[in-house]
Amino acid sequence: MSLRDEIRRELESMGEPEYRAFSSGLLPGVERIIGVRLPRLRAFAGRIAARKSWRNWLEECLRVSHPEEYFEEVMLQGMVIGCVDMESSSPGNAWRKRTSLARAFVPKITNWSVCDSFCSGLKALALDREALREALAPYPRSEREFEARFGAVMIMMYFPEREYLAWALESLDAARHPGYYARMGVAWALSVCYMRFPGETLEYLRSGAPDRETLGMTLRKILESRRVKGRERERILGFRAALRENEREA
Repeated sequence: MSLRDEIRRELESMGEPEYRAFSSGLLPGVERIIGVRLPRLRAFAGRIAARKSWRNWLEECLRVSHPEEYFEEVMLQGMVIGCVDMESSSPGNAWRKRTSLARAFVPKITNWSVCDSFCSGLKALALDREALREALAPYPRSEREFEARFGAVMIMMYFPEREYLAWALESLDAARHPGYYARMGVAWALSVCYMRFPGETLEYLRSGAPDRETLGMTLRKILESRRVKGRERERILGFRAALRENEREA
């Protein structure tokens, strides 16, 4: 039995019908779901990453299109890329090899869950943020919805510091994909920028640079935060009200 068949069989044994129904409601358009909870997937990814055969399995998955793949199989591939001990398998070349695998995986992202889970697992790439910044450059402006979201979420997770703020805002501004999930990724990232650097980010939001839909999503994300209260909350509410009034008059 191949490792791929072995992995699928074990995933199927971990599936829960009730959780599958729950997940399906959160992932519109994703049909092939087994129903495996994320903690169990992460633990399974760790076991796969500890096997010597992980590389052959992963490289085959990334090289050959498998249209019948389950959601959990794709999720598992992304998790393994993030957690595998690349230094021992590619000494002196670990960062570049993980980046190469990540780049090959990104086109397989077709939903927000795989995207955000994959991004959160790429902490090892943030060890060289200058190189990571260069590697991420094409993604926010991608014409593919989930590549654009990937770029936005990676910026949000790994560049939340003042020295990168101007670059982050410029990169997010370049993200113009009209898809909902791409826009929401940008809005999420902008809301995090606001939480950390409210003055600079609000100045950007007021500049007219973000499109109307993305700006509206961003303000909603900001207002959802419990950290935004008092005069600050009133300021954002007033800004949103003024935008809506302008839209009515236009």
